[in-house]
Amino acid sequence: MAQYTSSDTASGGAIVNAVLDSVANTITYTVTNPKGLSATVTLPATQNPQNNVSTLNEIRKQLTAQNGGRGLGLEINGFGNSLNATWGDVNRQAERAQATATATDTPVANETKPIPTDTNATPVIPTPAQTEQVQNTTPAPDPEYTTDSLGNSYKNGVLYRAAEVVENEQPQSAVGYGDDPGAEYTTDSLGNTYKNGELYRAAEVIENPEPPTATGYGDDPGQEYTTDSLGNVYKNGELYRAAEVNEDPSPANGLQAPKLNTQSQATQQDAANFAQLSDWRVRLALAPGATYLYKNKGNEGILLPLAATDGVIFPYTPAISVQYAASYDSTELTHSNYKFYQYKSSSVENISITCDFTAQDTAEANYLLAVIHFFRSVTKMFYGQDQNPSNGTPPPLCYLYGLGAFQFDNHPLAVTNFTYTLPTDVDYIRAGATTTPPGVSKAPSNVPINSNSVSGDRATNNGLTTGGGQAPPQFSSSDGTRTPTYVPTKMQITISAIPIVTRNDISNNFSLNGPKPNYGSGALLQGTKRKGGGIW
Repeated sequence: MAQYTSSDTASGGAIVNAVLDSVANTITYTVTNPKGLSATVTLPATQNPQNNVSTLNEIRKQLTAQNGGRGLGLEINGFGNSLNATWGDVNRQAERAQATATATDTPVANETKPIPTDTNATPVIPTPAQTEQVQNTTPAPDPEYTTDSLGNSYKNGVLYRAAEVVENEQPQSAVGYGDDPGAEYTTDSLGNTYKNGELYRAAEVIENPEPPTATGYGDDPGQEYTTDSLGNVYKNGELYRAAEVNEDPSPANGLQAPKLNTQSQATQQDAANFAQLSDWRVRLALAPGATYLYKNKGNEGILLPLAATDGVIFPYTPAISVQYAASYDSTELTHSNYKFYQYKSSSVENISITCDFTAQDTAEANYLLAVIHFFRSVTKMFYGQDQNPSNGTPPPLCYLYGLGAFQFDNHPLAVTNFTYTLPTDVDYIRAGATTTPPGVSKAPSNVPINSNSVSGDRATNNGLTTGGGQAPPQFSSSDGTRTPTYVPTKMQITISAIPIVTRNDISNNFSLNGPKPNYGSGALLQGTKRKGGGIW
């Protein structure tokens, strides 16, 4: 079976690989973006993928799904042109191999070229000048045709056809254009294509100043991000990120400069994406609309430190245990070697969270004290004098966040057990007292007074203060209470909880593999993107 391969780099940095199977007469295309995400489609060898809208959409769909549902923006720009380029190249390889086989009466030889797997590497595009020498597996026919590495052809060892040499390095050879395979097609640095030196297709220029919508940018999904033809990105019409401009269109370093440029773009994109990532530390918070405990403004008490972090931030990565179970009933048949099982139900069992907490100063001690009291509180119902919520309301519902969109994203749970141990082998630190914050001196500085200052005496006699003097001290109360409380500098807490899933969600919104959003695709895990939170 003969296979022919080709590779090309798109304008956005994505690498497009094509493999033609001469037996099945199909071409498999693989598009790999600078992040390493890849999509694969297979089409008939005669079908131009650039003109197939469904194929382009399928590639974008696969890449977007691997990117967590977010668009990839400029990272996959121009891959349609690269699909067209590789399609034309592998077909020409197959035509040349067939022509050689017919002329020499030998089996069709492979012209497989190595496909680069490193997205930072500059791909090698096979051209007629890189055709390998024909290797005969049968006795050599008469005449024998061979070719060297420069593309010159020989008949029985005598030069048969000299390779065509392009004297002008600019424009470079282009592939994927033209309706005449015998013509020479070239392209310049601006993207214009020439047929035998004459302009064949002018580079497309976007005349419309209204930039198209861009995806994959921005720290606020509610804003509108657009991009112009140069690659500049705008946020609500204001410049958000300027496009990188390559001032030298024909670098003297050969392939090294394009390679470095691709690496630079990939690094910049990674940095931009990292800056957009939200805090992925594990956090346990009350419902967004809650008005009690640390969200009871003015009455937070010792829970006040949790208001700044909207719940309990676990300072160290906690050990989280979640158990998923499927139950089956067994049936024992008489005179049988085996039991038979029938599915009964599925469930998510208890959730366990264990984490260390430390306190190295008063602020951290206040936070640790607030964490302890928060978990004491969420295991109790509203009772007695409670009005908001009214007495008799069950303990508060909590929501778990952390470790990314497909781990814990606004997942509802109810705390069933809270355990903490006050160790004896560590120091204790005071919390809840009106002490001076660490590293801040509130003592008045010693400013010498010049009793012989004429201007100072004049100001004093007229009831005025002297300019440039020390400002009066500013006092502020600390969070919590004035009564000191002591907490250990290191301790461990353990929380047990049960997952909460509403009957409405299970009956009306859940599907394992049905219409999206469904559980199988992971969409129902993303609680911040749907009402009711993530489904366990």
